[in-house]
Amino acid sequence: MVLFLLVASEVCGQVVTIQPLPSPVCAGDAVSFSVVVSGALSYQWRVDLVPLSDGGNIQGSITSTLTINPAFPGDNGSYDVIVTDDIGPTPSAPAILTVNPIPDATISAPASVCAGSIGNIASVADAGVGATYTWTITNGSITSATDGSTVTWLANVTGPVVLGVTLTNGLGCAAISSSSVSVNPPLPAPTVGNDGPLCVGVSLNLTASPLPGGSYSWTGPNGFTSSLQNPTIANVTLGEAGDYSVIATVNGCVSTTATTTVIVNPAPVVTINPAPQTVGVGASVTLTAAASGSPAPMVQWQLSADGGATFADIAGETSTTLTFITTAAQNGNEYQAVFSNMCGSTPSAAAALTIDAPAPAAPSTPSMTPGSDTGSSSTDHITSNTTPTFTGTAEANSTVTLFDGGAQVGVGSTDGSGTYLITVSALPPGTHTITAR
Repeated sequence: MVLFLLVASEVCGQVVTIQPLPSPVCAGDAVSFSVVVSGALSYQWRVDLVPLSDGGNIQGSITSTLTINPAFPGDNGSYDVIVTDDIGPTPSAPAILTVNPIPDATISAPASVCAGSIGNIASVADAGVGATYTWTITNGSITSATDGSTVTWLANVTGPVVLGVTLTNGLGCAAISSSSVSVNPPLPAPTVGNDGPLCVGVSLNLTASPLPGGSYSWTGPNGFTSSLQNPTIANVTLGEAGDYSVIATVNGCVSTTATTTVIVNPAPVVTINPAPQTVGVGASVTLTAAASGSPAPMVQWQLSADGGATFADIAGETSTTLTFITTAAQNGNEYQAVFSNMCGSTPSAAAALTIDAPAPAAPSTPSMTPGSDTGSSSTDHITSNTTPTFTGTAEANSTVTLFDGGAQVGVGSTDGSGTYLITVSALPPGTHTITAR
């Protein structure tokens, strides 16, 4: 209540008044004008010389006290009162009423925020020079200065957040307001997964649990990004194995990150190849091969009898070692191990088997055939034939070479019984020593 007191006294039938200085008035205040007069019979209050009557925010217009409640800037003016006594009417000195506006303290803030969110903004209109601002908050914290027209704040996990401000303008008029901001509950991380382990070349399917109204943001190896809830990567490679992460957003609130690990397996990789073997007939041979892979690959040994053109499985040979006793018929065979799992099959390098037969027995000493011996007898090894024929024995179906000293003079083969007949190249006259190898 703002009170203006008009003091009057009667001197020789006239009303003399003393007018005090008015106090500042803010819109919405109750204002009273009072006059103290001795001997008054009636009162009539006026504003700007216009008589007032009771009604609305005006009360006491014909009493010693005029009340304006509440006062607004439209009530500004010069107020006085006509006091009538037994001598006659006398006006008081005027009292000037100036009603100052209150500032607009309406808070601008989001209707809702995410639990635990930071950097939220609230503001009121700038009230100009000399204005002061005092902010308060519940279920949150103001993270900036509290004496400006704008503040930043963070929300607690539970709400609502209630923001309050007291705004006083440069005229000394204050307004208080508050704003309630709802707090959206914490957004859970989506449940994620994938259809691995996978093999190179198939499709990778990533999955995230549905969140009503949610959007998704995936990241992963090789710069992978996707905004789909359940993205797919075709023809997956080894480089696309690893961790894939996703966050979900609902009503502007972001979930914590969920991660799923993708395993991509290649076809089996051979780590040990079987080694070529050179052995004799009847030897024990062991070939070894190994491979890595997931799941652990199975093995099947194969044989090629056509120089590696085709391979066929060896029945029952499904371990990483192959052991057998050699025969002469296996000479030139090739062996490989084929490793297989769900991601494919990989053969090892082929290992060739060479059967090293023992050296044949030395041939017998060549003897000139009777038909070639032209000496005094058929056994005196004297001949006039420059290309005589020699005979002897050696391993059946073997090759025999005849030499004159160190020079080769003839080549032939034994028959099934081991006998050979070899005619030598022309020999010069003289003595010759013919040997067989």
